[in-house]
Amino acid sequence: MKSIKPFGSGFAALIVLASIGAASYAGDTIAARVDGDNSLGILWRIVIPYIRPGVITVAAFAFLIAWGEFVFAVSLNPKSTQPVTVALNKFIGQYGTHWNDLMAVSTVVALPIIVIFAALQRFIVGGLTAGAVKE
Repeated sequence: MKSIKPFGSGFAALIVLASIGAASYAGDTIAARVDGDNSLGILWRIVIPYIRPGVITVAAFAFLIAWGEFVFAVSLNPKSTQPVTVALNKFIGQYGTHWNDLMAVSTVVALPIIVIFAALQRFIVGGLTAGAVKE
C-alpha cells in the first residue's frame, strides 16, 4: 500500500508531535480530570483544540504537494485520471508555447491553493509555531 508522502514524512511527524506534546503537557487536562470530566470530554474540549493547528498544517501541505505532483501524474496515471496540473504541460509544444492559454490555465490552477491557504492561514501559522515558543 502506498502512503501519502507528506503524512509519512518527518515534517508531518514533527508538526503533529509538537502539537500533541503541547496538549499532553497542558495543565488543562489535569484540571479537567480534577473537575470530573471524563476522557472523551478531555479529548473533545482540550486535546483536539490543541492539536487542530498541527493537523490542519499537515493537511494543507499534503494538499499542496499532491496538487503539484507532476512526475507521478504524467508517468503512472492513466490519461483519464491525471490532475489538472498536467494540463499545463499540454500548452508547451515542440515548436512553440501558447503563452496566453498557459497563463490563463495557470491562474485557474493556482486559485484553489490561494483560497485554501488564505482560509487556513491562522491554523497554519499556529501549527508551524506550536513547538517554537517556550512557555
